[in-house]
Amino acid sequence: MTTTDAGHGVVVSESTLSVAENNQIGSYTLALKSEPGGTVVVTPTSSTPANATVSGTLTFNNSNWSTPQQVTVTGKGVGSSTISHEVSTPTTDYPANTMIDSVSVTVTADPRPTVDISPGFFQVNEGNSAEFTVTLSAVISSDVTIPLSVTGLNSAIAGDDYTVPEQSSVTISAGATSGTFTIATINDDDIEADDELVHVDIDTSKLPATVRAGAMLQGRFTIIDDDGAVTVSMAASTAEVEEGESLKIAVNLGAALDTDVMINIFLQGNTARPGTDFNDPVINNPVNEPHSDISVTIPTGATSGSATVTTIDDNIFEGNLRFSAVIQHDNLLAQGLVESPDSNVTSIKILDNEGVVLVESDGSTTVTELGGTDTYQVQMPGSLSANVSVVATAGAELQVRSGSGSASGSTSLTFTSGAAASNQTVTVSAVDDEIDNPGGSRTATITHVATSTAYSLDGLIIEDITVSITDDDPTTVTLASTGAGNLTEGQTRDFTVTLGRGLITGETLTVPLTFGGTATRGT
Repeated sequence: MTTTDAGHGVVVSESTLSVAENNQIGSYTLALKSEPGGTVVVTPTSSTPANATVSGTLTFNNSNWSTPQQVTVTGKGVGSSTISHEVSTPTTDYPANTMIDSVSVTVTADPRPTVDISPGFFQVNEGNSAEFTVTLSAVISSDVTIPLSVTGLNSAIAGDDYTVPEQSSVTISAGATSGTFTIATINDDDIEADDELVHVDIDTSKLPATVRAGAMLQGRFTIIDDDGAVTVSMAASTAEVEEGESLKIAVNLGAALDTDVMINIFLQGNTARPGTDFNDPVINNPVNEPHSDISVTIPTGATSGSATVTTIDDNIFEGNLRFSAVIQHDNLLAQGLVESPDSNVTSIKILDNEGVVLVESDGSTTVTELGGTDTYQVQMPGSLSANVSVVATAGAELQVRSGSGSASGSTSLTFTSGAAASNQTVTVSAVDDEIDNPGGSRTATITHVATSTAYSLDGLIIEDITVSITDDDPTTVTLASTGAGNLTEGQTRDFTVTLGRGLITGETLTVPLTFGGTATRGT
């Protein structure tokens, strides 16, 4: 219906509308076709408020009936909703049963990257600095400034125990995914309790519109008085571990003590999830004692101990994941200990072993310079939550193509988000040259690299395809005499046979020779 249609009615500017979840908004307008002869109130209603909500009533009268009035739709959860319209205050020309078109609303997933802060909790010796990392879940095309707030609790006082930077924010550059925020602590001569706690929070009320709040919005640290205490440090046996394998978390003392020492370590999932991607061996401590995930006991007279963490092979393609091991300071002071600020947090990467699989037809890939092709499949197991691109690069001796594309030195295959496990075929052909290859063949390699805006795929290993290329160039042979002119009876002359290439180990090449002329062989 339009304003030029005859009769009475309500003009709805849109029949469909798309908005994103997490309170992203969209809008459309309503207007009357004719003077209403009084006041008309139209009430929009959402069929599914859990997915989308709608703004309030619109009032039209004889003065503003033709002016479009805006209806605002706010996305809540992914799904759909229908916005209907009812005349709640009628007139003669606009009765309560006036038919008004509805608007179909689709609520999509919020495309904005999330922002988080880590680590969640750690401790710092006074005089050292506390560093937090603010991370985006995906890159964006422009610089973004994340506002932070810093709060001292218990006996922590800004200016006495720590210094707040002039700008309490982190700017993440375009194309990057993280930035750091550093707070310097102040080394004083006071003997203080280890309860000086500082919170650093992402200020969600001031977040730029291009990002949204993630799950980890607060980081905390305590300032530890370092007077006369033995330091505790920690290190992982490896910074990277393949999914399903184990690693050791080692704890070291700066000096041996005359009693057993128990160090509690908290396993903190970043992109990895406790109990799903790595084992989370919770210890049931007595009431009022600090909870911990791992307890490392260092016996009397020793300076080190360790605990084993096992990662979980889950048969899910998810890219590389990270978790952190953090020393819990709560029970250190009573044991005469203080943690080293440089090694109280250890970050570990879990390398995903469910990656791209290559399957060669007939178990190998062979092509010839004379023509013809061979194929192999690139297989992506499981369903994906984001697109993954795999680029196959063949180099100068081969050409590759996927689908109906043209053959070239490389080809890109895209595996689409939400699709089930899928296979794509790469077709291989040889580049014809004029070089005679030893043994009549040569090999060339096709390499593969996977990329994604959502998955962490650095370190993901994809096999190479080794291609056997059958040569079509003949081996050249030349025959040369070692002398010139005629021979006298009884004399000899040598002839040299030269090949256009060298022979490979184990190769034998027979060159047939024929003799002609008026002389008779053997007489």
